[in-house]
Amino acid sequence: MIDTSKFNPTYLQAKAPEIFAIARHTHSVDDLRASLARMANEMMFEAFDDYDTISEGSIVRVRDCAKVMIRLMTRRSEDKARFSVARAIFDIAHNNPRQDLTPAFYAELLYLFLGLQGRGPGSTLADLHLIPSRYAHRKAAIERSRQLDELYAEMNLRLTKFVSGLDQEAVKQREARQQQICARMQASIDQWKDWTWQVAHILREADEIAQLLKLRETEYQAIQKARANGLPFGITPYYLSLMDDTQDAEKDRAIRAQVIPSPAYVEKMAEAQRFGHCLDFMLEADTSPIDLITRRYPSICIFKPFNTCPQICVYCQRNWEIDDAMQPGAMASQKKSTPPSSGSAPIRPFTKSWSPAATPGHERCRDRGHPGALGRYSNARTHPHRQPYASHPAYAHHGPSRGHPGPLSGKWTSAGRGGHPRAAQL
Repeated sequence: MIDTSKFNPTYLQAKAPEIFAIARHTHSVDDLRASLARMANEMMFEAFDDYDTISEGSIVRVRDCAKVMIRLMTRRSEDKARFSVARAIFDIAHNNPRQDLTPAFYAELLYLFLGLQGRGPGSTLADLHLIPSRYAHRKAAIERSRQLDELYAEMNLRLTKFVSGLDQEAVKQREARQQQICARMQASIDQWKDWTWQVAHILREADEIAQLLKLRETEYQAIQKARANGLPFGITPYYLSLMDDTQDAEKDRAIRAQVIPSPAYVEKMAEAQRFGHCLDFMLEADTSPIDLITRRYPSICIFKPFNTCPQICVYCQRNWEIDDAMQPGAMASQKKSTPPSSGSAPIRPFTKSWSPAATPGHERCRDRGHPGALGRYSNARTHPHRQPYASHPAYAHHGPSRGHPGPLSGKWTSAGRGGHPRAAQL
């Protein structure tokens, strides 16, 4: 595991003093955004202009990090992310408290700054194994072939650190987990292979899951809090069998994270509930021309007659609209799901009033015209995409940087374009 305690404001400023020297000499966040964007562009130009003195891997690293930095400094990026990296850098440089920033944020910013200099936590594989040849023709080809052999050996060495799900040992381990869970749930192998049995035995509570799987304390608490706050949650016995029955194993980290929410996720979702935020972050309300259809692509439509799942993925774009795993009443009515035909009324377009048949009796984003599942999200004026940055207290003391009309008051605010405490998800 990586020690994240070192990633803090002091460490970041010590490792990237040039960035914060610029920030301390700027008078506003807008000035800082422009200065950092210019700096990134100049560093990219210098890398390409001096291409014959630095490695190809370093050039690629500078190019990619410069593109990221320039885009992060744009108002469009800030508006879309509802978070201002420039504001965070400005605050760090001026010793303004930012309790919302996490070690993950400081680490990502540090490696972005190092990348602008062509540096990183280690040498790239291209730098190690694809050094330009001094030779030509066959001699160059032979040298290139040797380099590719070395590159493959290094890649293979790294890949062997991770166990494949097709390895015999992994297959045996999954079979043993299935037998273990079947024994505890008093199920036969035939029942285990029956999808209806799996759906009928969805695991929802932390205590019942803990009887079948060793949970870390943070996982146990997160599941309990998710249930207490009414967040959709459920795991099928089959999916649970893919997890290692040990608290120390790291091989199943991704499998667990798919369905077991993190404490930060539960906290943010619960906070959104308290403030009545609509969590339609993919803006399905704006891409659904008729009931039960989402259309974002030219030739593809998403048909949504069933508003739930046997298992709720943590980062599913539609879990904001789901009450719980296999929630009763989630199937749309026959009338709502039948396409229009001659003599029949067309499918009703999106309106502000929704039939409970299509959703389990609730509305999350009522005046955005979208069927939701929780009435506590009914105030569209608190939709996170519509919130002014100035509404967060972290930015109230910075004074004007760019006049920006706040949708809550209709007046020009003085806080300008700040950010939103979303650093933990960057």
